[in-house]
Amino acid sequence: MEPGHRLEVELRLPDDSTLTFLTEVVWLQALPEDAPASYDVGLQFLDLTPKDVEALEAVIARSES
Repeated sequence: MEPGHRLEVELRLPDDSTLTFLTEVVWLQALPEDAPASYDVGLQFLDLTPKDVEALEAVIARSES
């Protein structure tokens, strides 16, 4: 995987609903071998609808309070 690669992401929200959207890899950083994942990845959302944005903002707001 490298910057520019596109991925379809399915995100499960706390209410057990899901959002599915297209993303593009913007940056990628390899992690140490003993890390629980292979990479940290920065994704750009490409096709979020206004309803998707509202759902994500609500989850973020709840996690910040």
